[in-house]
Amino acid sequence: MALDEARKFAEKKLERSLTTVESYGVGTSVAVVSALLTNPLDVAKTRIMCEREGIARTYSSFGSAFSGTLQREGWKGLFRGSIPRVSGFPSF
Repeated sequence: MALDEARKFAEKKLERSLTTVESYGVGTSVAVVSALLTNPLDVAKTRIMCEREGIARTYSSFGSAFSGTLQREGWKGLFRGSIPRVSGFPSF
């Protein structure tokens, strides 16, 4: 959905169809933005999943994992791991 909208937007701006390289660039850009926007959610999910059973739990819910990470580590903590995640996308 986002990819189709981005392609339509680019074609409208350029007033022509996209070349293969341009289409590749649009697709990669959409993938990078998507990965960056969802990374904080993945960090919170992973922190909950990595808690060991039988040990005092740090997080009681997804919201507490998200807000707790934000309070203790700031935005940097929520975007931890985003560089390796984004660098996995193909590039020239």
